[in-house]
Amino acid sequence: VGADPQALQFARTPRTEFAIADLLQENPLESYGIGSPIVNVVLPGHGFTTGNTKRFRGPLGAAGVYGNPEGVGGITGATIAKAAGYTITVGKYISGATDTDGPNGTGLYGTNWFYFSADTNATSVTTGGGYPISVGPVTLSA
Repeated sequence: VGADPQALQFARTPRTEFAIADLLQENPLESYGIGSPIVNVVLPGHGFTTGNTKRFRGPLGAAGVYGNPEGVGGITGATIAKAAGYTITVGKYISGATDTDGPNGTGLYGTNWFYFSADTNATSVTTGGGYPISVGPVTLSA
């Protein structure tokens, strides 16, 4: 059976899906330790892969320009929002190592957490980032 000639008359190329940023919950960042550049990030069901490069953005301001998120542990929002982004590692950094398992063998750290190494070290151990804060590709397209 041949193809319907009328269906081919209106054929279209598939739509290109643009990469988007994911909105994070309030204060999704955790500094790992004093003197450490490691920042843990919670994003349930993120689906990211170790080695991805991600960029953080704060609130959208005038003329469509993103501001900086709030800092965490003495690491400034400007550092977190570095234009080049950061290479991430899936899991939560705990006790000097990557943990992808989580409490009681749940696997939640691998599906809900990732971390990056900031360009400066933390001066305290806190949560932060504020709201709104998003993470996504280095370049966004509309």
